[in-house]
Amino acid sequence: MTTRASLGRSPKLHLEDLRENEITPISEKELELLNPIGSGSFGQVYTARWKKRNNMLVAVKYVNADKKKEFEAELQSLTSVSHPNIVKLYGASIAPPRFHMVMELCAGSLQFYIRKHTYEYTDVHKWALQTAEVCWRAPY
Repeated sequence: MTTRASLGRSPKLHLEDLRENEITPISEKELELLNPIGSGSFGQVYTARWKKRNNMLVAVKYVNADKKKEFEAELQSLTSVSHPNIVKLYGASIAPPRFHMVMELCAGSLQFYIRKHTYEYTDVHKWALQTAEVCWRAPY
């Protein structure tokens, strides 16, 4: 039986430890920004080409330096969870004045996907179980 204590929680991540963790450093020079996807008080998100990965399309989230704690928390969450329905983190950079993380580019939004399809109660039950699993493994 898997218990919460046996899931191997990782220690709290700090930006100073970024290179010592399993996060791949990705320089801004490796990225070609294409289109803005969205923005908010946390920062901006763009579609980009990752030049060192055969121009693979990715999402790049830029975070303002004053949001360091939020950036650390998101990196901690993304590095501690691996699930097919959670965006994959490819790497990050902590070069001031703003930080960025490079993530899997999703086709469309969850809201669009949900409204486009019809679902049964069994689908909703499956999603609830997946959400519970992710929350169970989360680092908080």
